[in-house]
Amino acid sequence: MNREDKKQWIALFILLMFGGSSIAIAVSQVLPSDTQAKLIVDEPLADSQEAQYFQKDVVVVRVYYDTPSDVINTLNNMVNTLNQKMFLERINVAKYPDQYKAIKDTFSSTTMPLILIRGKTEIRLNGEQTVAELKSDICSVYFQDIDECAV
Repeated sequence: MNREDKKQWIALFILLMFGGSSIAIAVSQVLPSDTQAKLIVDEPLADSQEAQYFQKDVVVVRVYYDTPSDVINTLNNMVNTLNQKMFLERINVAKYPDQYKAIKDTFSSTTMPLILIRGKTEIRLNGEQTVAELKSDICSVYFQDIDECAV
């Protein structure tokens, strides 16, 4: 194989590498991602992790519960309603009792579920709100107005 043939093979190899990576990027953009799963966790985040969401104007909602409830399902659905601009931490108090003990005195009621909404301010709720009230409370703590709250 002479020098010219080697150059052609190397050029072909480089071309195939660029083409393959372009196709891989295109496919990864087209395939649906599981964004909702990334915005709903079953463990508490550190304040520094939550701060990263605040920088992206994402409200962090933490719900403390002892048994699953409709409120948790409502909050799960609100992640999509608010166009992935809400992060939900579902904290089972049996699994994380220290987390619960640290915050329980900051709520006016200890009836489960307890909801802590964090953004530009904090709101503490007892989980007896309607969907509209929850959305209104969440929308009130965004750092900037978002289109999803205008409706």
